[in-house]
Amino acid sequence: MALPVHEIIEEVIAELDHAPKGSPEWERRVIRAIQKGQETLAEDAPFMFNEREVHFRIEPDARPTAPTTDLLETTADPFVLKRVLADAHADIAAWETNREWTGRTLLVHDPADAVAGSPKQFHDFQIREVWSAGGYTYVSLTAPWGNAASAVLEWVIQTKAVVLPPEVLEIDHIYVKDQQYAPLEGVLPEQAVAWLRSREGDGSRAEGVPTSFWRTNMAPIEGPHLPTVAAASETNWVGPEPVGDFQYFHSLVWGKQEIWLNHGNPHTQSATAASSTRYKPWQESALSRGSAAVAVTAALGKGVDVTTPNMDFAAGFHDAAVLRHQKSGWKKRIYRKRLTDAAGNALTDFDQRAYLMTEIDGHVTTWTDDGSITPDRNTPAPYPGAYHAIDFWPVPDRRYEVVLVAAWYNSRIETMTQVLNVTKIGARCIIDLVKAQLHRANGNYAGEGLAMKDYRMRLVRLKHRQGTGIPASQPIHVGLPGRRRSHVDRSALRNQRPGDTDQTTYP
Repeated sequence: MALPVHEIIEEVIAELDHAPKGSPEWERRVIRAIQKGQETLAEDAPFMFNEREVHFRIEPDARPTAPTTDLLETTADPFVLKRVLADAHADIAAWETNREWTGRTLLVHDPADAVAGSPKQFHDFQIREVWSAGGYTYVSLTAPWGNAASAVLEWVIQTKAVVLPPEVLEIDHIYVKDQQYAPLEGVLPEQAVAWLRSREGDGSRAEGVPTSFWRTNMAPIEGPHLPTVAAASETNWVGPEPVGDFQYFHSLVWGKQEIWLNHGNPHTQSATAASSTRYKPWQESALSRGSAAVAVTAALGKGVDVTTPNMDFAAGFHDAAVLRHQKSGWKKRIYRKRLTDAAGNALTDFDQRAYLMTEIDGHVTTWTDDGSITPDRNTPAPYPGAYHAIDFWPVPDRRYEVVLVAAWYNSRIETMTQVLNVTKIGARCIIDLVKAQLHRANGNYAGEGLAMKDYRMRLVRLKHRQGTGIPASQPIHVGLPGRRRSHVDRSALRNQRPGDTDQTTYP
């Protein structure tokens, strides 16, 4: 069992033979030292952190079932395209209008660009939102349509990449669920581009059960700059959440995943249906700065109005006179940190981290916390760095569920009650790193050197013990040897010892 933060601090104090006054500032600095130690250990020995499974879906390319009639057309708004066929038409291919296509790539071919004897030229756009109005479907784009003249356009919709959770540290393996195939083979990105992902013309690509994956580029989402503002509300606090002191944050999200990939907890105590506000997003930014602390008391009984910026206005999607009005694709997630609780209350178990409350549209500026929403304990506030994404070959020929097993970074260390998601002996390495940081802060460079020496020696020992999870006496099967210089005859293979990869004695 891993150690909680407060026990790690007690171990550090005991080994330093020093009992400082437990001021809040000193505790904050030690918690930051533990966070740094955790990050260092994750870089040096990711296997010491518990692995996790992540399930996500991959989709086939979407194409028109009637290519000559199911087309797009331009509109008066260059950031919006419209489908030619009405939604009720028998030949129209179904499009998702529930934000699951936000972030996907729309390939558009203008027949006016066609060159005789050459493949069709497709222009790539990223989808913001897909919606239906007046019996027709529209799609808003991250870039304007470039040709001024009105046009009828061919289309293909692709998912070019799957965004990895920002906590993924090292991928162990990936496999397609409910398929009898081996785990997917990891390929270097430059090899993938050269060998696998070449476009075959007319927007078509090889399709089937994916067998290979590689890392690809993914643009990050810039986090909100303004802090969340919270003020007393005229709305009553109805509960059942207990009153207390709170702080609020928000992040920006792009797209969403399907219901099978929701966070898990219901959004209210009495909910009998899943809430789309708890579905995992396709991509999420870092948090805003926190609001000022707000006190909710039983005597006043008032809720809290949480005010955030209008992201549709910031993106230029706020004028009601144009088609793109409030279709920027942005959503905002509200997080709440409980600072205090009602005395003697047994309803909550909080650790002063910020947890997900709800998700609101980009143009909505005020959300009221009246105590009816239950914070999602499965979803602490994100602190993502750069996002990475993976691509697949061949392109899926139907919907598949994919399972990724990877070592993960721990959650950000913020409170004394958190438990590090690391093995107990791995926690010993973190204690050595924390001691080194505290010695350095006190100008004790000799002590820092000794602590780092302890860390490196312990790390070497633990790599031998836990590097693969296989006992040292257990032979490891590495498969048949490859053909390095010439054919290897069967007698040589029969005489090879289990785990022996030395080919130098064979012709």
